[in-house]
Amino acid sequence: MALNTRTSLTLDNAKLDSTKALFDSGWIDIYDSTGTGQPATPDTAITTQILIVSLRFAATAFPAAVARVATANAIVSGTAVATKTATWCRIYQSDHTTVLCDGEVGTATSNIVLNAVDIVTNATVSCSAYTRTSPMQGA
Repeated sequence: MALNTRTSLTLDNAKLDSTKALFDSGWIDIYDSTGTGQPATPDTAITTQILIVSLRFAATAFPAAVARVATANAIVSGTAVATKTATWCRIYQSDHTTVLCDGEVGTATSNIVLNAVDIVTNATVSCSAYTRTSPMQGA
């Protein structure tokens, strides 16, 4: 017998809100896909990928989720340390050690939206948006 559980908007927003403090003052490290590309999971170590830039979440990273979406407050820009094409990111808590998640990087419809993905050393890299979405369960 298949289960047909569907969660409410209230529950989905609460799930996003229950984890938002983990991102406060956290880090977004942006990488290229050199060598092995993006690791299979956030628990997989980074090996040959090249760090391009580190960005920083605000002290309060997210306001309350709305309509199953948590949209980050302004993210602090960073200065690139390598000339590469940004393709993915790893997000850490404020200790810059505890991994929270990985995501896709791009200029429009990615988890992390940058001003450009072709980045040169010493360029200022800005993030115009980062969203976390809770999909409707059972839909």
